[in-house]
Amino acid sequence: MQTPVDYTEEISTKLLEQRLRESLTPTQYGIYQACILNGISYKAYADQMGVSYQSVQNAIRLIQKKSKKNIFG
Repeated sequence: MQTPVDYTEEISTKLLEQRLRESLTPTQYGIYQACILNGISYKAYADQMGVSYQSVQNAIRLIQKKSKKNIFG
């Protein structure tokens, strides 16, 4: 007999990610996907999108704040 698989952690992660995605603006979500999930450097993203490096850094800070809020309330 197979051991039942516990998907609790995977489901929790997906729900937290969905809540984060819903709290981000389209621009913030683009930066989240590119820089955080896919590892593109802030500078490369800024150059590619024609925005300042500082703008990307600011967006990352806001994403981090929203992440903490979504996780810890």
